[in-house]
Formats: sequence, C-alpha cells, structure tokens
Amino acid sequence: VPNPLLSSGGDDTIAIQDAIDRLGTDSKGVVYLRGKDWNISSSIILPLDKDVMIDGYGAKINLIGTGYSAFRSICNSMTQAADALQHKLTIKGLIFIGNGDHESVGIDVRGTYGSRFESCHFISLGTGILATFCLDTVIESCFITLGRKDGFVLRSAAGVWTGANNNNSQSNCSVIDNCRVYGNDKMFSHYKFYSSSECKL
Repeated sequence: VPNPLLSSGGDDTIAIQDAIDRLGTDSKGVVYLRGKDWNISSSIILPLDKDVMIDGYGAKINLIGTGYSAFRSICNSMTQAADALQHKLTIKGLIFIGNGDHESVGIDVRGTYGSRFESCHFISLGTGILATFCLDTVIESCFITLGRKDGFVLRSAAGVWTGANNNNSQSNCSVIDNCRVYGNDKMFSHYKFYSSSECKL
C-alpha cells in the first residue's frame, strides 16, 4: 500500500503515525517519506501485527525535544512477542537528527523476525538502533555521527519485561554489516550484543 506523504514544515508526528496506522493488516504496507524533511515531537509507534516498510529516499527525521525514540515498537510480554515474531520491519534511507541527549534513540524495536534496517544515518542521538528480541535482524550500511551513548545494540529482553530471560528472548542470528560509528570520547560503546548467539559483525 504505497503512502506518499507531504511534510508540513511544522510537526509531522501525527501525519506519519496516521499513514502507518492506515496500512492494512493483510498486506505488506509501505510508507514513502520521499526524501523530505520531517519534524517529530514524540515517538512514531510501529505496529506488531503487520509487515511494514518505511522508505525514506534520504528523508530527514528531525527530533524536536529530547528523551524519546523516533521509531518505536511497544512489546511488553512474551505473549506479545510471540505474536510480533510473525512479522518484520524494514526501515531504509532515513537520516535521523537529534539534539545530543543520551536517551534519544533512532530506531527502538522489540519482537521481530527477519527485520532489516539499511542505509540509515543517525546524527547526535544517544543510540542509533536498539533491537530487543529481534531474531535474524540485518543492520546494513548504517552510520552514526556524534553518537552519545551506544551505537548499535542487539540484545535479549531479559529485564525488559516479565518472563523474558537470556534463554528465551535473544536476538540470535543477526548481522551488522558495513556500518560505522563516529562517536565522541563519552560514548559507552559502538556495538553491543547482549546474550545473543551466532551474530556477525
């Protein structure tokens, strides 16, 4: 379902969220951001019940304010995660621009199988990509500039929601390929793998 949008020049959070929400659950939906500049003031919530592609064509996502994730999926239980693992996300061709705080995240996803994040650039954010219980994930040709906390993180959901541990919620068999991190001396890490096996860097 192609969804071309027009940026408003103001706060585009609701417009982007509405385009994602309107994608049908019985098909693979695509939201095109068409290389424009977009301003958001809170997290865009990614669905757990459908395959979604967000194609930026070089679009800029400008984060207004601090302390939130630009794109985020909400998964808070093993039951939700089991359902979410039937679907995948693809996000590509986006430039995320933050304000230099430690808590902001470009892409914060939970409970996916076979998701891909490619050709994205994260500037002045706390963390570029945080993937929790995301099996067989590919992060390819992504870059971080002026990172503040962590670069790319693949982890289990242990400590994130009840019932998750390091044996039942890993981000196994995932790949980070052709990515670079240009941080500062206060960054905690460039690449993190928490309790996840058979991952490749």
